[in-house]
Order: sequence, then structure tokens, then C-alpha cells
Amino acid sequence: MMSVMRAVRDSLAVVLDIEATSLYADYGHILCAVVKPIDGDAIVLRLDDYHDRPTFDDSPLLADLIKILGAAPMVVGWNIDRYDLPYIRTRKMIWRAMGVELPSATTKSYDMLRLRRKYRLHANRLGTWMDNLQAGKKTDVLPLEWRQASYLIKDGMDYVVQHCIADVEGTERLFRVLWAYEHGLKPREVVI
Repeated sequence: MMSVMRAVRDSLAVVLDIEATSLYADYGHILCAVVKPIDGDAIVLRLDDYHDRPTFDDSPLLADLIKILGAAPMVVGWNIDRYDLPYIRTRKMIWRAMGVELPSATTKSYDMLRLRRKYRLHANRLGTWMDNLQAGKKTDVLPLEWRQASYLIKDGMDYVVQHCIADVEGTERLFRVLWAYEHGLKPREVVI
């Protein structure tokens, strides 16, 4: 974990994506999180790696994720200010209410979705922006694999993790294009 933290601390930023069983943190839990330092290797947190707990217990994954994000100078993503970071905060709040203490962290976020107001693409989805800016292709969300992953079935989890890694890699490529083009968008401080 020390080398992971050093890579995160030494990077310009990290790209974040989470995949969960529901869009709502009170009805679902985190299946995986991928944190990738810019120009570094992806750090993959999979719920099935914490297999000694019930399938819905994402608290140890959440604890590791918060520590990693807390070491990052900036967290980059697509819609992270309205989905990923609030989801993480809500899961943390729910676990705290059940008596599980998790770490706290403060970092900066750079949500590239905020740029949509300055441009006019036909849709504001990550895949649309990746296609138009030659940043790769978004992978499909396959319902069967997602259902399997929700029960921590290996094939389903493998698919969801690969989907998450592909999203992070595409987001990193998109970040490079937009960061070079957009000098005016400043990151904002967030508490996790």
C-alpha cells in the first residue's frame, strides 16, 4: 500500500471511476473502484477481494478508497461531483450510522462534465465526448454481467472491473485533451 500511496501523491492527479449495484447509495453498494494516477498504473479495488464479508459489505473497500483519494493532489473524472464522490460520501455516512468508522479525506476534484456548458455536443455522456475527441470507445453495460457481479460471481466481476478500467483510461485520455485545451477550469475542494 505504501508504493500505491507514493504513486498517488506524486502524480498530477488521479482519475476515478466507481461501479455499483445501484445509482443510489442507500439501495446499492460499490462493486469496484479504479483509481489511476495520470501516467501511472491503475489501482483496482474489487469487492470480491474482500470476500470474507457479506456481498453488500463494501466498508473495507471504502476505507481503502478514501485513504487513496485523500493522498491525491486532485481527483479527475466524468460526473464525479454528482455521482462518484457523493456515492462514496453516502456509503460512508451509512456505515458510520451502523457504527463502522471510516477515514476522512479532503482533496480537489476536477469534474470534466462541468465543461458541457461551454460546448454543444449532441449528448453529455462520457462515450459521446470520448468518440468526438478521439479518446477511445466506451464499453457496453451488459445486464447479465452486472447482475452476476452484484452477487460477486467472478465472470461478472471481471467484466465490470474491465469496464471500469476502460472508463478510467478513456477519461484519462479525455482529460489530456481537455486539460490542454481548457486552462480556465479550476479544481474545487471536496470532502470525502
